[in-house]
Amino acid sequence: MGLGYIRVKGFTLEHAAGPFPWEQVGAISTTRGHHWIIENNTVRWVNGVGIDVGYSFTGGRQPPLAGFHIVRQNLVTDCGICGICGLGPARDREFGLLVEDNVLVAKRVL
Repeated sequence: MGLGYIRVKGFTLEHAAGPFPWEQVGAISTTRGHHWIIENNTVRWVNGVGIDVGYSFTGGRQPPLAGFHIVRQNLVTDCGICGICGLGPARDREFGLLVEDNVLVAKRVL
């Protein structure tokens, strides 16, 4: 929780399971961290959230710095709740987020 300057690049994450997104947890989750770069990954067949880039929840102790992530060129498909999500900051804090060039595909219903 609260880790910074992490790069997640070129991974394939499949068949991940997590709880309903409260407390929000994704197959890739920044968990109140800061300055993450998440790029060129494939995230598929997740029963909850594919990529979580938020605060996780707005109550409780907040880290001194959170956010300022870059999420780009990922393929996110067949996720149960949502592909990319994140709760924003609490208490008027800064929270930068760049999300660009991602491909999101909805879950197929058979």
